[in-house]
Amino acid sequence: MKQVQPTSRAHIDRIDALRGIAALMVAIYHALGVISIPGLEEAIWDRDLPQGDTLSESIARLLMVLSNGSAAVSLFFVMSGLVLGLSIDKWQGNSLRNSVSFIIQRLFRIGPALWATALSIGLMLTVYRAQHEPLATDWFNRFYNLPVTLGLLVKNLTLTTAGSSADGWLNPVTWSLQVEMGVSLLFPLLYMMNRCVSMRWHLPVLAILLAIPAVLKPGPISFLNFLFMFYLGLMLPAWGAKLAFVVRSSKVYALAVFLTAVIIMLVAKGIAPRPGVMMVMEAGGAFMLLAAVLHGKDNTVFRLLDAPIIRFYGRISYSFYLIDFPVLYIISVMTMHLLPSEALMAHALLVNVMLAAAGIVISTGLAAVCYQWVELPGIKLGRRLTGWAGRQLMTPKAAGRALASPLEGDR
Repeated sequence: MKQVQPTSRAHIDRIDALRGIAALMVAIYHALGVISIPGLEEAIWDRDLPQGDTLSESIARLLMVLSNGSAAVSLFFVMSGLVLGLSIDKWQGNSLRNSVSFIIQRLFRIGPALWATALSIGLMLTVYRAQHEPLATDWFNRFYNLPVTLGLLVKNLTLTTAGSSADGWLNPVTWSLQVEMGVSLLFPLLYMMNRCVSMRWHLPVLAILLAIPAVLKPGPISFLNFLFMFYLGLMLPAWGAKLAFVVRSSKVYALAVFLTAVIIMLVAKGIAPRPGVMMVMEAGGAFMLLAAVLHGKDNTVFRLLDAPIIRFYGRISYSFYLIDFPVLYIISVMTMHLLPSEALMAHALLVNVMLAAAGIVISTGLAAVCYQWVELPGIKLGRRLTGWAGRQLMTPKAAGRALASPLEGDR
């Protein structure tokens, strides 16, 4: 197969496919922590990996490693840095106009699906109040215990909720969107600190970003903790090419780098001595994985990312990511109320796996609708507003040229 360029459409499509796989990993990761498995009082990822005693417990831990949701989110952040950087590479002219355009497009890329799902969950919680589920893990029982108020709804719609994913979030996964939007405000600066300086400054900048959490000690889900992941994504086009002499020289080497990266990401949560080390391991693994996909010699594993079903999940991954947890929560509660407790306890692992499958099927259909009728219109509206805002910041002569040539992104 002909080798494509690192920033070609084919490579970007494969990055989107990885995003779809990561969203599925998060869905399975959550489902495995719904019903308590005998011998485990908490969700199974809250204990050290080697402590599993029973067969069910050992299998559950293996499945949790293979669907490491924490690693999937780290991959999301590094991918965002890469893709946003490549998008900004196409900018020309007025830096103020470009920065305003960037913020508007990010808002309307993230906002519409977020607002639609938050409002839907808020409406659901006006008629349903979570109860303690005796069969569920303590992790599962932390969610949806607060009454829905106007203030709570506004905080969720504006991503200004503070605290952990269970403290006041209508949709627990949206803490990561708060990180995305927080980083977006600083991303043009991060971009300048990468693209506008020599490569010899990249590692010192990365070291500073790694040191920020230790110095400022922000909350556990503050975007300041994750700045370095987005910067790693910015480093990929240049530094990923440094690996090219390995990953391009042989299909075997490219595959070896890819698999090594996957292993590092998946086991980080179980072996890292503290959360900061885990985050660095996961982000480093994500960097290696994306470098292999971008620069590696084509092989059978990489071509799996071209499969139509994987590409489909890549396209709907954002809506799927937002929809799956509330769907999982609803079907889990229904299952625990409708089926005998003895049967659920006796087959807890199997039930969790079936909940994962059911949640994925239902969420896939809803996500496809959300992508078509919420995400895409929001993206188009963001582009139109970007064009309008850009013309307001142009000189009269430049504005006339822009009106004569509509934005290509509106096609």
